Amino acid sequence: MFSSAASLFGSPGQANHVAANTFLDAFAEYRRSEGLPGLSINWGVWSDIGAAAKRQVAGRMKERGVGTITPAAGIDILEYLLTQSVSQVGVAPIDWSVFSQTSSSSFFANFQNQYSSAVIENSPLM
Repeated sequence: MFSSAASLFGSPGQANHVAANTFLDAFAEYRRSEGLPGLSINWGVWSDIGAAAKRQVAGRMKERGVGTITPAAGIDILEYLLTQSVSQVGVAPIDWSVFSQTSSSSFFANFQNQYSSAVIENSPLM
């Protein structure tokens, strides 16, 4: 299922969007608990396509430390995730040092980047 990173981080003014995507996440977990296939991908903002691209939110998200996913990278990531045994995964390029400073939640205060951007850019998924 294509869920949204909004169910992981919240989205002010979009409680209905967050709730709907949180349902997808829970439904994937329920299916897995029943021995059925289930995967919910919490996608971040895609570049060039989708509702966020139409609304041109990439600039505002970048100010908050959240990058965009190119369509080519998204397809590669989807292909990889379909081979994994997980029920839910978040996919969003985030600079945690910027995100934690701009977030209104103290929950993210201790998050930090695990890899340098050079490692990420050279990964097989990007």
